[in-house]
Amino acid sequence: MQEWSGQLLPEITVRSSAKNFSTEPIEYEKIIALKEAVRLSPSSSNSQPWRVIFVSDTNVLPQVKSCLSDGNQVWNANVPLLVVFTANPEDDATKNGQPLYLFDCGLAARGLMVQAANMGLFVHPMGGWGETALQKALHLPEGVRVVCVIAVGYPQNFNKVGADADLVELPPRKRKASTNVTFDQYFGNN
Repeated sequence: MQEWSGQLLPEITVRSSAKNFSTEPIEYEKIIALKEAVRLSPSSSNSQPWRVIFVSDTNVLPQVKSCLSDGNQVWNANVPLLVVFTANPEDDATKNGQPLYLFDCGLAARGLMVQAANMGLFVHPMGGWGETALQKALHLPEGVRVVCVIAVGYPQNFNKVGADADLVELPPRKRKASTNVTFDQYFGNN
């Protein structure tokens, strides 16, 4: 595999799953931009199966945060916006035995994350929550599944996780080498 010396979009290279969020609210115009990034995302056969809930109201946000796994609740204390991607599996196709709504929601989530990075926001996608509790808190109709939850907010300079945690700088982002995750022509070929 040839080495590449080009330049990627900064929105791709700066994004990380940081846990050091400020309590600063996100401007309404930026939330609208995030919604547009989701709306304009590609999907299989243009099905657009996602239904995305933006939770920032100070009366609703604690209820939603309480549905997160214990570990996620700790670092989400300051997060001013949770974005919950949901979908009804029946609203999208299945191909080769695989439901496509998960792929489609992933595309929309990536659109949101790139747009957020472009606007100077941190994002942290999560997979840890109690689905039944979250379905109830968000009044989801029967059959609608929670696909992912993304914390969105402004960064702080330091990360404090837990009441007794020391302030620590964020570690550098670790990624696998391209040759470990991408191949030419067939699996395993570098």
